[in-house]
Amino acid sequence: MTTKNRFELEQAFKAECKVIDFKLEYSNFIGTEKYGIVSSLGEKELREKYNLLLCEYEPFVYMTVEQYEPILEFRNNNRKHSRRYAAHVVPFTYEDDISERCNPALIINLFDGKPNWTKLYAAITRLAPKQKARIELHFFDGLTFVEIAKQENVSVQAVQQSVERSLATMKKFLEAENFDPYDDPIWD
Repeated sequence: MTTKNRFELEQAFKAECKVIDFKLEYSNFIGTEKYGIVSSLGEKELREKYNLLLCEYEPFVYMTVEQYEPILEFRNNNRKHSRRYAAHVVPFTYEDDISERCNPALIINLFDGKPNWTKLYAAITRLAPKQKARIELHFFDGLTFVEIAKQENVSVQAVQQSVERSLATMKKFLEAENFDPYDDPIWD
């Protein structure tokens, strides 16, 4: 197959199918299938038409558009309600608020035992604005790296690396012996 034909096949595939990378969409995913492919084509027709490309995604889960719609609707509603909630609630006002909105993965990455919400808030406020925004979008609003990358029009890898660097920076703040969470302009 020529490069031009492959490019045209890839473009047709993108127009008719949506590929979901489970590792990027669901950070704790441990299944054997790495991808989900959503298409209005039947599975047999999909394999006949795009068999050359599907080899790259094996093993994958095939989903019809009808099967994927409730998942998409649920995610959109969740995001909508999270944004509405975040717009009307001042984050970190009460310990219960931050603990309910916070993804447990953040706590596991930063604390050995019980989290100190005051120190966590202080560490987040010391991050660069873009890093702070990405930490909040991922760990508090529940957006995946893919969704953040699309929103910011950057690569998924850039978002993932930024979040990892942010976590490392926050860990350094939290482990520093002289780290005083109240030594911050937010408490003035």
